[in-house]
Amino acid sequence: MSGLPTDEYLSKKYPTRGSFVVDGKTVPIPSIYRGKALTAVFPVSYEKAAAMIHSKNLKPARLSFSKALLSVTAFDFSESPVGPYTELVFAVPVFCKSKINLPLAPLLLSKYYRNFGFHVLDIFQSTTIAVKHGNLLTGYPHNSHLIDVEFVGSDYGVNVKVFNRDGIILSIKTSKPHTGKQVENSHNTFFEKDESFFKIGMDVIGHEQKINNCFIDFYRHDLSLPTAGLNISRKSIRTSYYPNVIEINPVTLEIL
Repeated sequence: MSGLPTDEYLSKKYPTRGSFVVDGKTVPIPSIYRGKALTAVFPVSYEKAAAMIHSKNLKPARLSFSKALLSVTAFDFSESPVGPYTELVFAVPVFCKSKINLPLAPLLLSKYYRNFGFHVLDIFQSTTIAVKHGNLLTGYPHNSHLIDVEFVGSDYGVNVKVFNRDGIILSIKTSKPHTGKQVENSHNTFFEKDESFFKIGMDVIGHEQKINNCFIDFYRHDLSLPTAGLNISRKSIRTSYYPNVIEINPVTLEIL
């Protein structure tokens, strides 16, 4: 983890606002996670993405008049409050209560528009305690079906395989990452639960390596059916690999 902030630095920057215990593990708020990640953004049907959000407050950000976007992120957390685990996150870039929804806006305004963020569709994890602590920490939708994520790096690129005991769910293959640089990014996420509407802020610090070519393949598996139904394009329009990454979540949590 050379070059990334130390635990001492992070504890001062993100002081604990409280904690809870799950299966004998103390989980601080916010929590800090270390590991590696791959995130890729794919064009999908705008109409189908809007139908999956089920919110009057959120609209998918448009890539074009007929296309929205799906963010697919795979994590391998070597350190977390509940031990090592892997994770797969599906999220749709959205605008919250906004009159602006122009094509290409998610690519141009993501760092500057405060009502832009991500709506989490589903989160899959590899351990039961990871699912339990996630439900309590953020309230995001955590799937009860356990999966595993495998990263395989080579001289040619990065391969990610997501699977469970019933077989392969999806695979991602990329070209060779560029050298990259250290980044510190903040992201907003929006979701509704128990008739309340929430905005969560999270920070990501890591060594980001851009990737030119990235392709996703879904396999015949019950867990892949809902996402594959978005008419997802195989080729990503933006891909980043983080060989070393830190996630801090939730940095902020607001009821809107």
